[in-house]
Amino acid sequence: MAIYIFDLDGVIYRGKKVIDGAPETLKILRERGHNLFFLTNDTSKTREGYVAFLKRMGVQCVIEEIMTAAYATAIYFERNNILNTSAFVIGGKGLKEELKNVCVEIIENSDCKKKVDYVIVGLDKTFNYKKLVSAQQLILSGANFIATNNDFLSPKENLFLPGAGTLVSAIQSATGCSPIILGKPEIFTLELILNGRKDTGEVILVGDTLQTDILAGNRIGARTVLVLTGVTTFEEAQQANGIFKPNVILKDITKLVSD
Repeated sequence: MAIYIFDLDGVIYRGKKVIDGAPETLKILRERGHNLFFLTNDTSKTREGYVAFLKRMGVQCVIEEIMTAAYATAIYFERNNILNTSAFVIGGKGLKEELKNVCVEIIENSDCKKKVDYVIVGLDKTFNYKKLVSAQQLILSGANFIATNNDFLSPKENLFLPGAGTLVSAIQSATGCSPIILGKPEIFTLELILNGRKDTGEVILVGDTLQTDILAGNRIGARTVLVLTGVTTFEEAQQANGIFKPNVILKDITKLVSD
């Protein structure tokens, strides 16, 4: 049986609207004995938050099947035995909660004179010039720069909004420093899903972006499936080449189980 790894926004749903037929497709795949995982660069929610969010959309899953860039960031600190550390976090509640779970001290006051060890950046809908200046000054003073992901676009119901990558780029431009990136297209989150698994079935990664989902999947040797319900158009998918080229292009995930 295969291991399916699904991106969320643009694949299972767009914004707060579920993709037609997505819950039924996932149910069929489970009934056929496949293992399902859900992988997102979105750091707005904890893993528990995503279980509840997906349930409201008719998708049943358990916390062990959820991997987020926020949770992966917390695991990064835990695995590297980074203890008693502090971080200025540009990001949402999900990222901050996951970091608190591994005892990272969150510095909320950006004007704090205290030494800060890390600047961690995810999507922050309250991002402003003050936060940009704080991140710049902290990094230039020696803080380590971590980006949960580098997605430039975030698909919503009928439009695309700026993603975390736009914030990361602004800080990068202001400091001349490149961050450690933990989410897709880096393979850290995929390794967290796959490492230690006893089953060796085919790995199939289903996503909507060439530069993150498909690139990450190809990097680990997965069979990559691009769906056209998110960021990428059919023309862009056809023109992709090299490590950005998906193995399969589908209109939406329902085609995974259509005869």
